[in-house]
Amino acid sequence: RTVDALAHYASSGRTHLVFALGNPANETLPWLGASLQYSSWDDLPNTSGPSQVELTEIIRSKATEIIRQPTIFLDDKSDLIHLAWSGGEQGDILYSRAPIEKAGVASEWFPSQVLSTDAYASWPQLQQDASGRLYLTYAIAINEERGIYLTTSTDRGQSWEIPELIFDAAGQGLREIGTLRVEPITFQ
Repeated sequence: RTVDALAHYASSGRTHLVFALGNPANETLPWLGASLQYSSWDDLPNTSGPSQVELTEIIRSKATEIIRQPTIFLDDKSDLIHLAWSGGEQGDILYSRAPIEKAGVASEWFPSQVLSTDAYASWPQLQQDASGRLYLTYAIAINEERGIYLTTSTDRGQSWEIPELIFDAAGQGLREIGTLRVEPITFQ
């Protein structure tokens, strides 16, 4: 049972896929004990896609932890694939990375880091600017801390700044926040 999926197309003509695979033993709460799966394939012209896809389980949660809402960003300059998701026991934002060419090997992924400071975080989104700075936004949909948060990394994801509240939903009188989606902006 798939919970969430995300595909990213690299400039090299390769498709990278990460998805959260639900725990089939838990039909009522399939995201508990779920895993993140990875696959990639070369885009072939004039075909409807890959003929066979090999999946690799790259991260598995404990039976009491969730995995959902994965997002990826491919950094062709540093040859890294960056991955963030909502997970853990409280719905934290977690982050990991791996060399793009070795992303299909579970042991090549760096240990996951918790990036959020409050529970019930969701819908992480990753982007990068021309200088290589990584930006991660996420939402806290409910409670007094609800809003949109931003954290950045200037060292390819090795360390991250303390998340900053950039939209105070509680202060604006919103009772909750829905799905977060960040689109890249190109400056002229």
